[in-house]
Amino acid sequence: MATTVEKLAEQAMTLPTESRARLADLLVESLDTQELEHIDRLWVAEAKRRRDDVRKRRVKAIPGDEALQKVRDAIRRSNGISTRKHWRSTGRQPSTTQSAIQPLP
Repeated sequence: MATTVEKLAEQAMTLPTESRARLADLLVESLDTQELEHIDRLWVAEAKRRRDDVRKRRVKAIPGDEALQKVRDAIRRSNGISTRKHWRSTGRQPSTTQSAIQPLP
C-alpha cells in the first residue's frame, strides 16, 4: 500500500496549489472525528505550554517582524537565493505574512 500512497502523493504534488489545498482539506475532513479531537487537544496543550514558557521567561519572545526576517534570512541562506530578487522576478510584492509562507523556487 505504501507504494500506492507514494504514487498518489507524487501525482497530487503536480496539481495546482488551490487543488492541492482542496485535496488536503478533503483528506483532513475524512479523518476520524475522535482522532481530530485528540490532535486538537494536543495543539491546545502545546499552545498553553508555549504561553507558559513565555510568561515564566523560560524563553525569549521575539517580535513577529524580527522572527519573519530570521526565517527569510534562513531560507535565503539555505536556497542561495535572495528573497527580494525572487519577488521582483515574479512581479509581486508580498505582505509580511505572505513572504513568510510563500515557497521559493
